Amino acid sequence: MYQAILLCSMLIIGFIFPVQGQTKYETEMEKAMTEWGEAKSSDELERAAQHFDRIAKVEKDNWLPLYYAMFIRALNALSMDKDQAIKQADELENLYVHFEGLKADESEILTLRGLFRTIKVMKDPETYGMSLSGAIIKDYDDA
Repeated sequence: MYQAILLCSMLIIGFIFPVQGQTKYETEMEKAMTEWGEAKSSDELERAAQHFDRIAKVEKDNWLPLYYAMFIRALNALSMDKDQAIKQADELENLYVHFEGLKADESEILTLRGLFRTIKVMKDPETYGMSLSGAIIKDYDDA
């Protein structure tokens, strides 16, 4: 009798509060995060960023995959030579407009933009030091 009542209770609870598995988005984000965590080379980092890009194409209203793709590429740019790093930072700044219209965490996005600009100053301080220093400080202050 006790087992029958327990079984019925569990069935009723199961119908009221169904157990839900991970969504496709959550599963892919988890895979991409793992791929990023295990990356040891520049090429592996780029593959992880591309994985986030693929997620971002499907999840057009979600800012997080785009953010991670851009963040990984910014980190990757730190180890590039001057010309490649500045080119990468320019490309990332051009992609920054994709965050407009998304309900993104503004502090995260501003910090990311500050990172793009910091890469330029770090790689070529003579060219970008005077022109970007104020903008970088403003991005970090606003964040």
